[in-house]
Amino acid sequence: MSDSSDRAILDLLRRRGSLTIEELIRELGITATAVRHRLNKLMGEGLIEKTIERGGRGRPRHVYQASAEAQRTLGQNYGDLAKVLWEVVRADVADPKLRGLLFRAIIERLADHYRAFVPDRGDLDRRMSDLRSLLAVQGVEVEVIAEAVGGSDLPVLRQHSCPYHDLAEADPVICALERKIFEKVLGHGLTLRQSRQGAHRVCEFVPKSEVRGEAGAPVPSSCGSSPTLNEDAPLQLHHPADVAEESKRETPPDPTRPQLPRGRSRARSRADSSQVKTSA
Repeated sequence: MSDSSDRAILDLLRRRGSLTIEELIRELGITATAVRHRLNKLMGEGLIEKTIERGGRGRPRHVYQASAEAQRTLGQNYGDLAKVLWEVVRADVADPKLRGLLFRAIIERLADHYRAFVPDRGDLDRRMSDLRSLLAVQGVEVEVIAEAVGGSDLPVLRQHSCPYHDLAEADPVICALERKIFEKVLGHGLTLRQSRQGAHRVCEFVPKSEVRGEAGAPVPSSCGSSPTLNEDAPLQLHHPADVAEESKRETPPDPTRPQLPRGRSRARSRADSSQVKTSA
């Protein structure tokens, strides 16, 4: 909604409920022609509904109210909530098994939601096109381009805007999570060849492909990828405490401090030292 006048009408209807054209004219201080023009535009967008009220004597009157779609799309703040929930799962859930369970559940739930709009047609190009249409409806600027790989054309999903921009800025793991969701929806492995978080202008999801060498052995796809983005391994959902503990384990020993033989306790070492002094 680009016009502030449209928003003024919607905000008024949400506060006051159903209003007639005469009441809108009085509240907004604009002409009847301007009110009718705005109402027709907003009804065409599905943001306002018109109903007829009948009661008492006289002619029934037409009243206008904000639609359920307007209530859903205006005044929402899902972005902040999603960011906080993501941080809680990543930083506050210390149990790695529970953390992994939560992330798998997130992937499955979102994939199930997408599958309702991307039916299994048995054709990757068709499913990729359906996924592009779904993302476009959600406001994500995206296109599907054909790219020659291994003697055949593969559909490449290219995102010009990120649906998880704030989350991805804070934590690039979200990019791998999105890739896994797309893989489940499409039923085909994907490589995140480049990412907006990796100093590129777009995110590109390329279907994985194998071409045969002379001996019949599979060789890597020619589409190429960055080692940091081509994640075939499971999501690395490390808790900050895990990282700190791993850092401690990997810290090399101090060469200036005497090292105890493996398997011997300090108490045993002190006892041995005392015994040596006594015998001396």
